[in-house]
Amino acid sequence: MNLASPPKSGSQLGRQQVRIAAIVLLLFAALVGWVLSVAAGSSDTTWSRVMAIFTGVEAIAFAAAGAIFGTTVQAGRAASAESQAHEERLRADANVEAAQKGRAIAATLKAEGETGASAATGLRSAEAQVIDSTAARHAALASKLFPEV
Repeated sequence: MNLASPPKSGSQLGRQQVRIAAIVLLLFAALVGWVLSVAAGSSDTTWSRVMAIFTGVEAIAFAAAGAIFGTTVQAGRAASAESQAHEERLRADANVEAAQKGRAIAATLKAEGETGASAATGLRSAEAQVIDSTAARHAALASKLFPEV
């Protein structure tokens, strides 16, 4: 059993690691009780030795508590970040699709503007001029917005 090994999911402790941390905290609580019982009527030497033991174990207990509470908080943040990243990915995919459609429309408008949209329609001259003028405006706008197409 390697206590230094990273948790499996990256954001949560494994069950065994949580159990070990809980046991450390329970042992620390028992140590606090023992220190309080020894404190009554002990000499300075005994008290100094007890405090040396207590401070060492206290550091380990606080590390265990930090591991439990820290990963709990971090798990919520990680889930939120993953959700937001997924939404942004969906939005980006939708934008790519819209851009492709826009380029396709621009290519069509440019082609119609160059060839004259009414050339093959058999319309009268005045109607053809209006349509060609509109197609030319659309082609110019497409060229301006999408010069690479």
